[in-house]
Amino acid sequence: ATTSILLPAGRPLASRSTLPLQMASAGNQRVVIFDGALSYDSPSPLGQIEIRGLTAMLSRRGADVGSLGPISVSVSRIQLEIGAVVMGTDSALAGDTLDIITLNPFTVSRGETVPLRVTCDLSQNATPGNVVMTFTDSSFLTIVDKNLLTPVYPILSGSTFPAAAGEISIVAGDLKSSFTN
Repeated sequence: ATTSILLPAGRPLASRSTLPLQMASAGNQRVVIFDGALSYDSPSPLGQIEIRGLTAMLSRRGADVGSLGPISVSVSRIQLEIGAVVMGTDSALAGDTLDIITLNPFTVSRGETVPLRVTCDLSQNATPGNVVMTFTDSSFLTIVDKNLLTPVYPILSGSTFPAAAGEISIVAGDLKSSFTN
């Protein structure tokens, strides 16, 4: 009988692109609030991990935050994209917690880097103000060792937790006809 020794997956490295404050109008779709990547280099020559979801906190920032209402008034849906493929969506937005579970786990093999993006759709009646997404701890990405089926927690490059992931400023007016010749 053949004996296999499985080594733990090791910790992948998540990184984020430094995005400027994203400005968007009510009704805009797929507004980028986080852009980054996940790199996986394992001590095991056959290591594989699965991305199964993302959890983050959403909050408002501004002068009169209490009068702006819940996040769900402004944000109708948030998507986790790997590459250009939407892997999962949260449209319930319970309280201030974003919880996306992928429809199908995305496998990352040793030596691979995959682009990660979180986008959101703004409702037609979105309240002007800033929406901030924060990763509270290293469990922000739900990752599982594909062989051992144990949780794997990524390292977020250059950050400590809680870590600001991105921010969108919802502007009051529509800028579509602001620039004409």
